[in-house]
Amino acid sequence: MLISTRGRYALRVLIDLAEHSDGGFTAMKEIAARQRISLKYLEKILPLLVSERLIEGVHGKGGGYRLTKEPEDYKVRDILLITEGTLAPVACLECGAAPCDHIADCRTIPMWRELDRRINDYLGSVTIADLMKKSD
Repeated sequence: MLISTRGRYALRVLIDLAEHSDGGFTAMKEIAARQRISLKYLEKILPLLVSERLIEGVHGKGGGYRLTKEPEDYKVRDILLITEGTLAPVACLECGAAPCDHIADCRTIPMWRELDRRINDYLGSVTIADLMKKSD
């Protein structure tokens, strides 16, 4: 599993919006400047977050983006599933994957299943609020 730039940037955007929230909207250019993400790239990520109702956006003067929930209500797992499509460590565990011909005698599948469970459990326990905390 390799988290793409889109997944990492989506997390950074949500943290930024949470940290700079005053109830109003934050302009895309402000997010881009603070996070050092190009506007062109944000133009691809923000609509995805809006369509999944993680954020809301308003166009025009005074517009921008804001969270739709409290930071503690955003699970990292859910955000990465939206941006990445899967968190499965191997293709045979991806949702909708074709059945593997070797599953009956696969010596590694128990390990991959446990890794998949641990990844999902861990990322499901981490929230945007957790990521906002400064580490020592």
